[in-house]
Amino acid sequence: MINIEVFISANQFFRLEVAENLTLEDLIKDYLQEYDIDKMKVGVFSQEKDKDYVLKDNDRVEFYKPLLQDPKQLRLKKLII
Repeated sequence: MINIEVFISANQFFRLEVAENLTLEDLIKDYLQEYDIDKMKVGVFSQEKDKDYVLKDNDRVEFYKPLLQDPKQLRLKKLII
């Protein structure tokens, strides 16, 4: 068994003990059914990973939600106003 951390958002994170050789796809399918890998990007330690990535002990799995607005455009709007 290995220990991992899962971060859904800044306020929603938890630790899991999972089987060795578990992939990100298996993690989502077996432990996090409500999160669809096709709709959210997934990474480990701020590095985006493919769904066939094999998790290692003490990995930090992070879900990246799509941006609602382009941050560059928001800053530009603030400067103009």
